[in-house]
Amino acid sequence: MKKRLYAAQGDVKEFALNQTKPTRNLFYSSVKNCTLYKGENLICATSGYPMVEVKNPKDTFFLQEHFPLTEDKRGRRIHLRKERARYVMMDKLKEQLWCVYSDQLYYHTAKEDVVISPEDPIAGLCLAQTNDGTIWVGTINDGVLGIKNDSIVLRLNQKDGLVSSLWRQTPRLRYQSYRRTPRAHQSESA
Repeated sequence: MKKRLYAAQGDVKEFALNQTKPTRNLFYSSVKNCTLYKGENLICATSGYPMVEVKNPKDTFFLQEHFPLTEDKRGRRIHLRKERARYVMMDKLKEQLWCVYSDQLYYHTAKEDVVISPEDPIAGLCLAQTNDGTIWVGTINDGVLGIKNDSIVLRLNQKDGLVSSLWRQTPRLRYQSYRRTPRAHQSESA
């Protein structure tokens, strides 16, 4: 596998690590963030919809059976749900692609799309995952949500002492879990 650097500034450019000029342009649709699947397949959240670039024609991407594979002059791609995506993240423990869309939080597997909290849509902005598998979602107006086994297990917002309930970027998490006490939320080290 060649080492590459992907730079996202509206579009995504691929660089060989020893070159100063891009080797190719990949996406042109206001890229918000990117993640990698098995170190090869680039997944980007864009203002159009999430896209997956499938690098090797012999590779099979785990979402290929569920979403159509298209090919254009820039390569082989899978286009996911046709809704604006804000953030994408591959689950570290399961073969799931988490997507924060403009209208809801989903994860995609090879066989299904799972909506988290369909009765109360989550207006998310960013995602992170701790070693215990908890997915943390920074939201527009609900603070930070902890999700485990498809359920919201923890909500942290201004009532809990956060400065704001708007979370644009989930911090790098150093703790596996949090527990609620009568006085505050305490961290438990990994």
